[in-house]
Amino acid sequence: ALEEEVRGGACRSRERIGVARTEVAQLNGSLEKLQLEGVDSVTVGELESGKTDVRAQRKQLNVEIETIFPRLTVLNTELAAVFAMLPS
Repeated sequence: ALEEEVRGGACRSRERIGVARTEVAQLNGSLEKLQLEGVDSVTVGELESGKTDVRAQRKQLNVEIETIFPRLTVLNTELAAVFAMLPS
């Protein structure tokens, strides 16, 4: 929704862009926390069965998470560019 708002031109005030950039930063932080404390913290050493499946699922989740980080970076860059073009 935020991506669509930015790319659709709905973010045109300095205030809204500031809020959007804060949202992007919070999403980035939440995603990092999810990856580190959620996905990467799953251990398989004590499992008696399903180790391969759990490892594969953990790897897939990390792949999906890693595709989101660049999107957030691009979104933040786009917001910064629009912010810079707005009158003070």
